[in-house]
Amino acid sequence: MKNILIILLASLILSGCKKNNAPPYSEEIPIDPCSLLKDGVYQYPLVPPDSGVTGKAFYEYWNIPEAVLPCLTTRGLLKTCLKYRQLCQHFMMGGLNGIQSGYDYVKIMLCRGFPELEKRKDALDVLIEEYKSINTVDYDTVQTLKNILEYGGYDFFTYCMEIILGQYAFLQNASIKQKIALLSELFVKQNFREHRVTWFYFEGPAFVMARLMYLDNFKPFMDYYTSSSRIQYFVTWARPIYEEHRSVIVSQAKEYFNLLEIK
Repeated sequence: MKNILIILLASLILSGCKKNNAPPYSEEIPIDPCSLLKDGVYQYPLVPPDSGVTGKAFYEYWNIPEAVLPCLTTRGLLKTCLKYRQLCQHFMMGGLNGIQSGYDYVKIMLCRGFPELEKRKDALDVLIEEYKSINTVDYDTVQTLKNILEYGGYDFFTYCMEIILGQYAFLQNASIKQKIALLSELFVKQNFREHRVTWFYFEGPAFVMARLMYLDNFKPFMDYYTSSSRIQYFVTWARPIYEEHRSVIVSQAKEYFNLLEIK
């Protein structure tokens, strides 16, 4: 884990140190901000700004312009958020108190697409569809340094999707149909992880499962939650848990799933 964090930190530092001939930062937006979209997705700058751009202007350079947000469908907005430069690394490096704080850091400080996404009423449906579209069976699971740093590989990217899916803003008004659809795919992703060696986190699906059960006050889980400070920290901050905790959560989630199916 320590070596992975060192690699991620190095990648963030190096990406900010490349010299280039990028034009000076400007807050000017074209008359038609929607012209900045390609196939419905905002196109971020391809190169860093020049060395004179620092502080707030530097972060704004990489952000989605405010004027562009109304141009984005919810699907386009999600894909734009997922394309934010080194998103998963920012979740990790900003999550010193747990990955939840990494998400909060990105949402508040780096990418205004996430606060906008949390406002969209159809966000959960779009998130579930995107999550299901990750090809678990045929995905290239070879963990090379190149694909980890560029897009995270299967485990890293999927884990970041699970952190997004686990946000209360998306789950608190979920319908029974949405909960069943989400849990079904979480079981698929969890099963895939359990049958292979992986660098990255097993507990992504368990995080979403735990928050769903917490919001529904599912008694078996709540009894477990109140008896363990580690589970409380996990639900609150997405801090790592042990295999024994994850197994209990997944088992309880299956009970919860069966209960939802007969409602």
